[in-house]
Amino acid sequence: MKKFLGIMVLGLLWFGNANAENINIGTATSCDSDTIVLPDKVKKALMKTEMTQCAMPFGVLIAADKNMNKKYVNLLASIVAEFLDQNRDGIPDDPKLHKILKNWKKAWLAMPTNPKKWERKQVSKLSRHLGDDIIAPAWWMDSGNEKQIKAMLVEEAFHLITQFGLSKAYPKKFGVENWKSTIAKETKMAACKWWQHPENSCPNSPKRLKGSCKEANCDVTEFFQQVVILRAGMKPGWYGIGFPKNKKKLEKLLSNEMKELLDDNRYHIINKPLQFNYYK
Repeated sequence: MKKFLGIMVLGLLWFGNANAENINIGTATSCDSDTIVLPDKVKKALMKTEMTQCAMPFGVLIAADKNMNKKYVNLLASIVAEFLDQNRDGIPDDPKLHKILKNWKKAWLAMPTNPKKWERKQVSKLSRHLGDDIIAPAWWMDSGNEKQIKAMLVEEAFHLITQFGLSKAYPKKFGVENWKSTIAKETKMAACKWWQHPENSCPNSPKRLKGSCKEANCDVTEFFQQVVILRAGMKPGWYGIGFPKNKKKLEKLLSNEMKELLDDNRYHIINKPLQFNYYK
């Protein structure tokens, strides 16, 4: 009996530690809440800069301004969780990818509501405590179009997963820091044929927007997101110049190597539409 009780206690201790390690908060919660597993100094910085709403789907940090609509914080959390746990068994499908993404010291998702406030008061202070930020801001939601807002949140969540997750876990396949990976080479092959970022110029097709997206960590990330989302049966929030608008056309344009990579179960790339209800 003593031996059994000892095993049971050890099991409970292990389970408790596992929960602390893999915290899964899918609802917007005050960032200073005990359920948010962050150091006190990080919590204080978030609260002081008015980024007061936090969610941590599988430990991936989402922090939103106090004025951000809570339903969008919850929606972004649901999207992140569904990307990571497509079979919905409560465990991230790819432990290697999950371990990287839950490291908020490297990257996190931010949901600011005012561009001046974000640039002048929030990001400068938070960058002392947190890693690189991918933003899903309120000023990209001005249209009020729920489908467009949902598509934008999908895009930013997937950018985080690609640039700070897949690229680090599997650089030869999904790297975006140079043009050597499989997805980077695919971007190069498509460039100025059926893919053009509107901030980049092509022969006989000048750029249409200010800025530059020539570096791999921008161009490849944007291209890859549109490929994956369209191939999964969803609509991207926007289309690159020349990019196909239906899956059949896209399939004909993609190389066999790219299609094999996207279909390789080891990497858990989504192949069907998200349900947007992970926590319901």
